Amino acid sequence: MAEPQRVYAATYQKKYKLSQAQPDNAMRLKWATGDGMTQKAGMELYLAKGHEGFTKTR
Repeated sequence: MAEPQRVYAATYQKKYKLSQAQPDNAMRLKWATGDGMTQKAGMELYLAKGHEGFTKTR
């Protein structure tokens, strides 16, 4: 999962005019399996937990 390292890199932050506070407050989601490998009930649970966590941080 390389994306967080790219976001924290000084060159990336400079290119997109990001402050250090912005990546520190970012939410990261890595979907490694795709929805085709997850049963519907499990997927609904994952989405509900993700939504719950997202609304707590806003």
